[in-house]
Amino acid sequence: ALVVYPDSLPSKAGFTAWQGAPYSQDGSYDVDFVNELLETLPGQYCIDSTKVFAVGMSNGGAFVTIVGCQFGDRIRAVASVSGAYYSSCENESRTPSLLVLHSVDDNRVPFYGETARRLPVVPDWVKAQATARSCDDEALLKTTATSQQYTWFGCKDDSILRFVVLTGQEHGWLR
Repeated sequence: ALVVYPDSLPSKAGFTAWQGAPYSQDGSYDVDFVNELLETLPGQYCIDSTKVFAVGMSNGGAFVTIVGCQFGDRIRAVASVSGAYYSSCENESRTPSLLVLHSVDDNRVPFYGETARRLPVVPDWVKAQATARSCDDEALLKTTATSQQYTWFGCKDDSILRFVVLTGQEHGWLR
């Protein structure tokens, strides 16, 4: 496996922030950067173009969903952990599979949204993604002691949408 760990540019506030957040730099620089990676890396490494994935957390989790929308023809699936979904892309022509993991106990990116920061209610955002992907109306539900897993099948481009609702997890990578 080839793993690439890019970093974003400094935000307007001075800390790094991926495109899409209200505090990120203006412009499409991060999407352009990912496009450059997608065009350059296959010429330098042996890459199976059917197995390209994007994973991110928090602002990066939201950014990989933007990347999936922009490059659905070149990215097979995206996974977002504790994503801060400041924007969405419901009108793209091609969408990869999407995995969303979020805890109801996330104190930095609240599961039930935050109007002041323009953060949506995460289940509402996920349902909008299911609608945009033309997935089956009803999700298959699997429940465990610490999670609920909703999976939508029948989505366009043979993609799958999976939403894992966690409990007992703080903001960040899962432990």
